Amino acid sequence: MAYSVVIAEDFRMIREIFESAVQGARGYTLASSFMTAEDAVSYLSENEADLVLMDVLFPGSTPSHKNHNSNLNARADIYQPREGYRS
Repeated sequence: MAYSVVIAEDFRMIREIFESAVQGARGYTLASSFMTAEDAVSYLSENEADLVLMDVLFPGSTPSHKNHNSNLNARADIYQPREGYRS
């Protein structure tokens, strides 16, 4: 059984490094990759993933910026506990 992985990273080079790492890792499969937290949350509202690799700060989301908290809180939008899973 392969674990499915979703990546959310705005910086293309980092996203591609993560994609290559996942694709080359035994037991993992890349489900999808996104440039924004919003796109990842939208995808994950209709699809499941075993692991989400997500950037914390996206463009325009410095710690003093209003979107910073929404990016950090995307975990709450993504994470849905399931019976038998550990967080």
